[in-house]
Amino acid sequence: MESMHELINRIYDAALAPENWNQVLELFNQRYKAISTGFFTQSDRHELLFTQIIGMDDSYWESYDQYYAAQNPWLIVPGLMRPGRILTDHSLERLHGTRDAFTGTEIYNEWYGKQDFRHTMGGTIVDHSGDKLNFTVNRPAQAGYYTTNEIQELKILSKHIMRAVDINQRIQHLSVVNTASEAAYESLNLGVWAVNKRLKVIYQNVYAKKLRDTTEIFSKDEGAVLNPGQFKEVNSKLLSRIEQDRKDFISIPRVGKPPLMITIIPCRRSGWFGIQEISTILFVSNPDDRVLGSQEYIEQRWALTPMEAQFTLLMLHGKTITRIAEELSLTKATAQWYSKQVMNKLGVNRQAEVILKVLSDISLRLNQ
Repeated sequence: MESMHELINRIYDAALAPENWNQVLELFNQRYKAISTGFFTQSDRHELLFTQIIGMDDSYWESYDQYYAAQNPWLIVPGLMRPGRILTDHSLERLHGTRDAFTGTEIYNEWYGKQDFRHTMGGTIVDHSGDKLNFTVNRPAQAGYYTTNEIQELKILSKHIMRAVDINQRIQHLSVVNTASEAAYESLNLGVWAVNKRLKVIYQNVYAKKLRDTTEIFSKDEGAVLNPGQFKEVNSKLLSRIEQDRKDFISIPRVGKPPLMITIIPCRRSGWFGIQEISTILFVSNPDDRVLGSQEYIEQRWALTPMEAQFTLLMLHGKTITRIAEELSLTKATAQWYSKQVMNKLGVNRQAEVILKVLSDISLRLNQ
């Protein structure tokens, strides 16, 4: 059996090379006389988002997701599974004051027990806005209850697992930032905010920071998008659209100026271990800017003529056909013809859909 020091080293190896986690889980099985060890991520809606566990048939995870996630006796008790705390089946018995607090449940008799998981030990490694990454070690009845020493040892190891997961997330974040630099604000001069499902900012581009610095509409707190004191209603709408995974537009009125327009693009980018980082990309366009983006990119991406690409950029500003006709010195009939040409080439039927199509494309590149 490997020493604690060697096991800790293996954990950090897996932090940099996730393909090594199964080897680490095998070592946990050996150390704790277990037959199944691993990770699973469960949302606050009891959705199973991720599993990496050895010693368990995939069909059991399917039944857990469908029937038993909402019955998990540790996760249904508010505040019980907080990061850093190690719990066992015995601690559940002590909590409820009865020996059958675990073995008397449906989830034990239909799920744990059928896999010979009489004794279980583990805890929440990370709680990311309600999405809990949990670590679990399961062993049969003959191995007995987990000892105090084993529980204290796993508590120490769990802190190293927590740090390893943090390293994974930091690597992913750097990847997002690099991708965003190349894909988003080099092709479109837009404010780009990548937010999680709680509307917390995970990433913002240079143009977004410029908007934050030059207008009171946006929060000075880098973890938020809009000023909550002035735009509670807009924030509520944003949260609602994110909850619904819905593409949409929201305009922000400004005194004496055209409104800013927020385009909402769901993307659901999950981090390693299924912990959701980016839920939605918000694009904010400012009609005061003369140049919104790269005409060349738009021409090449959708095989548009130079005039059609220029027309598309003005549509991205949210400008009406009449206004575009004035700016390009076109008759209204000619402007309407160009509008139809653009919509035909993009395969959409309305100006709003043109905007969503172009920005969804940018979002997709950001999310690759």
